[in-house]
Amino acid sequence: MRKFNNKTLLLAIAILLIANLLFLTAIILLPLKQSNNGGIKHFKGHKQPPFEHILINELDLNNVQIEQIKTDRLGFKEQKWTIREQMHNIRAEINKELIKDSPDSMIIDSLIKTFAAKHIEFDTHNIHSLLAIKKYLNNEQKIKFDSIVCNNSLQKRYFKNRDNN
Repeated sequence: MRKFNNKTLLLAIAILLIANLLFLTAIILLPLKQSNNGGIKHFKGHKQPPFEHILINELDLNNVQIEQIKTDRLGFKEQKWTIREQMHNIRAEINKELIKDSPDSMIIDSLIKTFAAKHIEFDTHNIHSLLAIKKYLNNEQKIKFDSIVCNNSLQKRYFKNRDNN
């Protein structure tokens, strides 16, 4: 039976970690490819309408509300993409460190903490974007909006095609 030295074992673990990160990234990013018409394209070509269209259809928004929400969401989307890009860069730095002959666990731990902080910032940002929408809604629309968001009916719509395939 062949003995493995620490270097070989560490390299094997690093390769497995990188493969897992690539696989998870592919699982997350593949369903979110943008189609030519701006809709989100899911696996096997299924398209779902953007969040704004769902709000317009289900909340019976007037033109003023539509423009206010679109303007706010555009700003939030730009910030969200900036945070996503930063998270992507941190993942790349973690991968660079992992493939070194002797990765520094303190650097990796620091990068993981930075990534976690960005993830919290991203989630907080998403919640604030939902709260910003509510300020433009009347009481009846707020009830419908809460139903869409809190009962996960929106997530069910976005992910039902993926789960069934």
